[in-house]
Amino acid sequence: MREAISKKRRFDVFKRDGFACQYCGATPPGVLLHVDHINPVALGGKSGIDNLNEDSWDVAAIFMEAHCRTSIRKDYRRSIKTFLEKLPKQEVVDAMDRALGMAKGHDGTFRYFCGICWNKIKEGA
Repeated sequence: MREAISKKRRFDVFKRDGFACQYCGATPPGVLLHVDHINPVALGGKSGIDNLNEDSWDVAAIFMEAHCRTSIRKDYRRSIKTFLEKLPKQEVVDAMDRALGMAKGHDGTFRYFCGICWNKIKEGA
């Protein structure tokens, strides 16, 4: 059975990470922060503090909701983090919205989203 993450451990993660999303830097009250496993439990990850971080889920949540999913692949999360480091957050959110309106399927949507973001990064370079 999966070990629940205690309130104390969640607070310790929030405190360690400066009460900020580790992907985009957003802070409350503008976003609702969540504690998430870096290495998923399904792949053997534990609920120790060094396998937990906080995120705001803004971009990932849009993607997951559109595809009726409750989680997102680790490589997708890394890509989102990269884009949030290189582009303004609103541009990344807009790219996800655009991709969801254009592409079909889970992987196709994400590839289209990545293409939009990489093109924006190249345009700004």
